[in-house]
Amino acid sequence: MDAKGEARIRLKNMKQGKRSVMEYWNGFRLVASEAELDDSTGGELLLGGMITELQNAWGASSEEYEDLEVLAEWAIRKETKLATDRHIQGSPSAKNIQLETGTPRNPDGTYRRTNEGNQNYGEPIELDATQRRPRFNISREEFQRRIREPLCLKCAQPGHLAMSCPKKGRIQTIPRRSQELAACKESSPLANQT
Repeated sequence: MDAKGEARIRLKNMKQGKRSVMEYWNGFRLVASEAELDDSTGGELLLGGMITELQNAWGASSEEYEDLEVLAEWAIRKETKLATDRHIQGSPSAKNIQLETGTPRNPDGTYRRTNEGNQNYGEPIELDATQRRPRFNISREEFQRRIREPLCLKCAQPGHLAMSCPKKGRIQTIPRRSQELAACKESSPLANQT
């Protein structure tokens, strides 16, 4: 058998499968150049290898194609429209992602956490659950002041860290509410009358 005959057989057996139309078209075009086909035969073979969804869309369409390029461009545009429709309508292909990969997915294709074995991983939003910092019950400004002036975060004294504070269990705090009240009294016009 000659090269043309072999190329025609390969085209007849070529299928789109899971590839995009663009990938299918690129492979088809390479083999078709060896087969020296007319546009009618080439179009029939190109459509014959496409997925059923595109074949049905072509059958329902009233468009004509002048050559293989126009047919391939139509198929690429149609595949994009069909994919968009599937995405908008809740995509059965998004459900297939879970079947193919085994990874639990939500209907929109995003990752879904499973809790097999009833393991407790904390709340999903709690990103640093394993690295909790001690709470010193001080305002943000006071915390920053103690960091800036290397003071103990527990007792506000210099020379040691909170984890080695000699005053264990005692935390020198200025309650926030007291700080707010003091600030209000200082800025109040009534405070200046005394």
